[in-house]
Amino acid sequence: MDSKMEEERAVAVLKQFYSKVHQSGLSIDAMTQQLRSYHFLTPVHEGELEACDTQVKKTSYIIDHVVKYYLEEGEEKPLDILLKLIGGDDNELTLLVKELKSLSSEKSVLVEKLTANAGDETDGGDDEIDGAVKKMVGSLFKKKKDKDTVPNKRISDSLFRPDAKRDYTNITGAVNIVDGYKPGMRRSLGLGSPWLLAKGAGDELFVRDHHTSQVIVFTHQLKYSHAIGTEGELKSIGGIAVNDETKEVYVADQILHCVRKFTLGGKFIYQIGYKGTAEGEFRSPCGILLSAIESLFVCDSNNHRIQVFHNDVFTYTFGQHGTEPGKFDKPEDLAMNYHQDKLFVTSDNRVQVFTLSGQFLEVFGNFSGIPYKLQSPTGIYCTTDGHVLISSYGTHCVLVFREDGTFVSIIKGTHQGKEQFVFPAGVLVMSNGNVVVAGSGNHQLAVF
Repeated sequence: MDSKMEEERAVAVLKQFYSKVHQSGLSIDAMTQQLRSYHFLTPVHEGELEACDTQVKKTSYIIDHVVKYYLEEGEEKPLDILLKLIGGDDNELTLLVKELKSLSSEKSVLVEKLTANAGDETDGGDDEIDGAVKKMVGSLFKKKKDKDTVPNKRISDSLFRPDAKRDYTNITGAVNIVDGYKPGMRRSLGLGSPWLLAKGAGDELFVRDHHTSQVIVFTHQLKYSHAIGTEGELKSIGGIAVNDETKEVYVADQILHCVRKFTLGGKFIYQIGYKGTAEGEFRSPCGILLSAIESLFVCDSNNHRIQVFHNDVFTYTFGQHGTEPGKFDKPEDLAMNYHQDKLFVTSDNRVQVFTLSGQFLEVFGNFSGIPYKLQSPTGIYCTTDGHVLISSYGTHCVLVFREDGTFVSIIKGTHQGKEQFVFPAGVLVMSNGNVVVAGSGNHQLAVF
């Protein structure tokens, strides 16, 4: 089937399906309740649904982010639930479902921003259905003609640029040292206690500078680009997260007890949260993480919990103070693995693993017999090839594991000198496979 015929088929099939759903008068509450009962909806999904203000947009979201995703994973149950609710016993609908499954298996149905594409139409009419489908399919086939693949939009997609595979079993001396020098700055000053790191599109690197209370941005060649934050806008920077699509940067401030949002060029936009213990309030927030559907995960350190925001609005929280599994003592940083959408959180002297909704899964890693023990883990990073890197602040090293918790190797620092790193905080992997470690004790970045 050529591209034009395939496009026409997609438009026809999807329009029929939307019409069927619309004509059925299906309650979005009934649909979400059924999907929730089978654990197909996460709190992040439900936050997205709350942001959809028409029936068609909500149905579109369910199809795009739940039904389509599970179909591509080989799971047909969510679609079957939807069909049962709209009375899917007639022959016409049965044939339509086969077409949908066929199109979905060909990965030529739906694009990741359907709700935005359908957002200008009126609620519930045929024009809205027609407009939503045509915009959706038109966008899809334009991408196909440009030979651009349509991604299977996992929650964690935007966090991961494709790290080059490398051998982590024997990483020795640093290949480059970055001291943070920029025009007009004294070379002796260096980076002020670089802490947690973030990277953006094109491997731009975002690092805190404690001397200037700014976020310093480096190019992919690790050359100074520009600074984010003017005098007084930031006090004590913790975590940093970058939204590549909107060109915005989130910065956690531990003294101002908030997360501040800037343009990529450094213009302040607004503040999320204030000091406090209520939902949406912080006490010394530290590590932050931004998912592909713009959910912000924040280590609310002195409240001993993780808070989650969707479109910058509080959605849910999990964790409390304690040493038992699933509890925290000042969570420091968090990362999300690419394959299973699990959260890895550093806290106290351990790393814990959670689902995205906050369900505790396990304490990560077997640290027995390792020559450098895990002490005050700070930064953490998950690679696309299934490795987890953890900076052990108290023992001046970075520990490398596989995602199943198997120990791989140690990247050694030093307790003194300039040749490696001292008191490592942030750690990440660039697209070329280079490992960057923030040496907070010797005010520089070590690149391996």
